[in-house]
Amino acid sequence: MISLLFRLAPYAIIVAAIAAAFWFFADHVRDQERIAVELKSTRLRLSQAQMALARAEEVARVHKAYLQQAEAEAELWEKLANDLQSMESRDAPLSDFLGTAAERLYSKRAASTSDNNAATNSSRSPASLPRLPRTNPAQ
Repeated sequence: MISLLFRLAPYAIIVAAIAAAFWFFADHVRDQERIAVELKSTRLRLSQAQMALARAEEVARVHKAYLQQAEAEAELWEKLANDLQSMESRDAPLSDFLGTAAERLYSKRAASTSDNNAATNSSRSPASLPRLPRTNPAQ
C-alpha cells in the first residue's frame, strides 16, 4: 500500500497543483469582475461629482454677478445719499406737486390724532405751509 502511495504521489501533486492553479485563476477572474464593478460605480460617482461641481461653479458665478450688481447699487445709493445731504442746507422752493405733498405729510393739526380719521371728520383740510417766493435762477 505504501508503495502504491509512492507511485501515485507525483500524480497527486500534479492534480493538487492544477487544482490550486485553477483556484487562483478563478479567484483572479472574480477579483477582476469585482474591480470592474467598482470602477464602473466610481466613474458614475465621478461624473455625478463633476456635474455637481459644474452646477456649483454656475451658482458661484451667478452669485458673484449678483454681489457685483448689489455693490454697484449700493454705490449709487451712497452717491444719492451724499447728494441729498449736500442739498440739505439749500433753501430752494418746492414745486407745486412737492409742496402739496409736503403739506399733506408735514401738516400740523390742532385736533388730536383720533380726529384724523377721514371717515369721522371729512371737512378738515391739512394746514398750509408757508411758501417761499419763487426765484428764477436764469434771471
